[in-house]
Amino acid sequence: MNKYLASFLLLVSLPIYSRVMVEVGLPDTQQPPFFIDASQGLALDITHALNDIQQDYLFVSKLYPIKRLHSKVQGKSLHIVALQDEIWFPGLSLRSSACVLYESKERFIALKTKAKDQTYFDSITTKKILAVAGFHYNFANNINDEEWLKGQFDIAFSSNQYVVIQGILRGRGDIGITSSASLAYLAVTNPQAYNKLLISERVDRHNQRRYLLFQNSPIDSDKLDQLLAKLYRSGVLATLFSKYGLPTPNCALDAPRASADYVGNPSKQGT
Repeated sequence: MNKYLASFLLLVSLPIYSRVMVEVGLPDTQQPPFFIDASQGLALDITHALNDIQQDYLFVSKLYPIKRLHSKVQGKSLHIVALQDEIWFPGLSLRSSACVLYESKERFIALKTKAKDQTYFDSITTKKILAVAGFHYNFANNINDEEWLKGQFDIAFSSNQYVVIQGILRGRGDIGITSSASLAYLAVTNPQAYNKLLISERVDRHNQRRYLLFQNSPIDSDKLDQLLAKLYRSGVLATLFSKYGLPTPNCALDAPRASADYVGNPSKQGT
């Protein structure tokens, strides 16, 4: 190899190889718009943006099946998990980004051809429900045992919230329960399908999606918040979130923050 070419390649590679690697855990199951596939989704977009705005850290996305991701979290072998809520990892000592990237609300949905107004959602026990396997719902007293739920409700389970929406659109259930984020993504990707749905004013639960950091993380939460604030000030966050129909989070360092008794707390769900 030409020695000048070799020197050039070494020079341009230095900024990457001198960076401190930060492993970011993500589930490999579809959770649109946060995780769509191995190359698409808001979580991956933010990871790329974090790498573009600084030269000290190299954020590397690591995708795992959801059970293995939780195992990795329990074993504290990850640095960070992206766009998760602390309540999904009880009993662990985690630090979180101060910036809440998205406040999600779980709502009921039904086809407008079946549901004429909001009273349709007053009683769900007489209707076939589509829900996500393993999720905790207030209407089910936060019990996620599928056999117990099948004994109490006419309920079928899907792998993710977007599949729930598709099931309702195809008439496979009377009522679905899905996230405001998935509905926002549907509104920008398939507005015709979105307009077929009646969405409940009633909220079953709230969650706050942030970055969660472990004690072995080479970047601390203050530094991560500084980087998120930089993305916010530059308008990058607005561009990324609007792509999926989501509001821009206020990640300014002086922005008001949620209290310790945040809305994701089970005692506050469904309010």
